[in-house]
Amino acid sequence: MEKWFALLFVALVHFGCSDNTSMKDVSEAQKEWVQFESREGGYVINHPDYKVKKTDRVGYVPELGEYTVHLNIINSQNEDDENLGYSFSHTTYDEAVLPADKASIREKCKANVYKKAETLKAKVDFLNFYDYKGIEVCEAQISLEHQPVVLQVRLFIVDQTEYELYVVMSDSDIFNPSAQKFFNSFEIKGKTTKL
Repeated sequence: MEKWFALLFVALVHFGCSDNTSMKDVSEAQKEWVQFESREGGYVINHPDYKVKKTDRVGYVPELGEYTVHLNIINSQNEDDENLGYSFSHTTYDEAVLPADKASIREKCKANVYKKAETLKAKVDFLNFYDYKGIEVCEAQISLEHQPVVLQVRLFIVDQTEYELYVVMSDSDIFNPSAQKFFNSFEIKGKTTKL
């Protein structure tokens, strides 16, 4: 499951995610944001109006069983955007295997963040947890040791679905408004509040 994550990161930072389909003209897309709705994931999120590359991956791990990762990658390809790329995903499992209690959710999210850092040969700069109206949220920042790039992460588990949001950015521009706008726009449909 971690191999796709490393490939995602490398693709966003180094190669973009072009698949011979042109992005929207940069001059048109500079400040426009659009809403993406995932019916299967039950959420909406706003992102810069660039092409979204969607990938579904099926996998299996003994302790969790079969799972499907629904991954969406956005490469900004715009020098006016503070960020190099955005990603949002949700992972569903065939069985009820995800933790439901606060302490177990925190442990799983923490393990995910440190596993991603290990996969990227990076370090975790910070890891914070907070309860937002009954939903346990994990926020973290991972930085590459030999490149001026950081990855900001927001993870959470709700009703046996794992949600992951990422923003890839230069280490000189962390906590920029576009990243916060992206993170704060995420909303699980049927819930009364945004995360």
